[in-house]
Amino acid sequence: MLNKIKKDNKGFTIIEVLIVLAIAGLILLVVFLAVPALQRQSRNTQLKAAVTSVLGGITDFSATYDGTVPTSITTTDGLVTISSSTTKKVEAKINKGLTATLSTGTGDIKVTIGKTCNADGNDVGPDGTARNVAIVYSPENSDGTVTKKCDNG
Repeated sequence: MLNKIKKDNKGFTIIEVLIVLAIAGLILLVVFLAVPALQRQSRNTQLKAAVTSVLGGITDFSATYDGTVPTSITTTDGLVTISSSTTKKVEAKINKGLTATLSTGTGDIKVTIGKTCNADGNDVGPDGTARNVAIVYSPENSDGTVTKKCDNG
């Protein structure tokens, strides 16, 4: 009798391997494209939270000290100290990598007292009352550039 030839079907064909590699490559491409956008969004969220915290600290300072306007804002290791020429002070917490300064400084968050944001909301505009506060900060855009934004307190 004739012996039947057994076919050995172990393993994958080259086409199957190439398809799996192509799918894995597409998944990696999507991940590598998404990660920078998520990091940028996270930095912008932290910056906006810091702006809100500093604004809250300034409001708290004015409320605590009968409408007194702060004359100094300093940042040390994620702690913003809002104070006046006397010993009055209030503290606010922000991310350790960020800094907040009065308008004369060069921090990530620039606070200007006695002014408001301009009409398009991207920089300090016209004078306000002594209790007005304008905070300028610079979040990143999707193309990696930075644009000024301004919030009123």
